[in-house]
Amino acid sequence: MSAVATTISTWRQRVANLRCQEICDSLVHLGFRVRNGRAGHRIVSHAGLPDWFGTDFDCGHGQNNTVKPAYVRKLVRILSDLKDELELL
Repeated sequence: MSAVATTISTWRQRVANLRCQEICDSLVHLGFRVRNGRAGHRIVSHAGLPDWFGTDFDCGHGQNNTVKPAYVRKLVRILSDLKDELELL
């Protein structure tokens, strides 16, 4: 199973129990750039995907909070849509 498929599967199983740092680490491992935005948001981009303009998610306020399930589902949907392209990189 590819790293993208493993990440998607893990996040689907743990949608309500993923911490911000876990998500950031996984995205970086998949080649994404994750940077800090305003008020706890993280901005996600990928240099190898020129047609994809990026996204963001909210880590909340505090240290390593649990990310809201809606943001996890959004990221899973994005990874699923980009899976074939990511596996070619």
